[in-house]
Amino acid sequence: MTILKWKLYWQILAALVLALVFGLVAQASGGDVESGWVSVVVGVASFVGKLFLNALKMIVLPLIVSSIVVGILGIGGEKGFGRLGLKTLFCFGTAGFSGA
Repeated sequence: MTILKWKLYWQILAALVLALVFGLVAQASGGDVESGWVSVVVGVASFVGKLFLNALKMIVLPLIVSSIVVGILGIGGEKGFGRLGLKTLFCFGTAGFSGA
């Protein structure tokens, strides 16, 4: 049975165990981030982490704008928009500003 066929919770548990083992090995090897193989791993992990966070930032704004547009169109025009639309825009705006 390949790792990809494992249930998701077993994959997560395996990743946690591997991360724990890797951390213990890195700590036992001196834990010095500026030298050796640990610095290479830290550099790669930092790069991948920055890519992941930038991708999340690119997805969030279009997702919020599209959900607002679909919600407004689902209300059924200007008549139904009224107070509900203003409350929705206020809630999204408040959540957006507080999250930033």
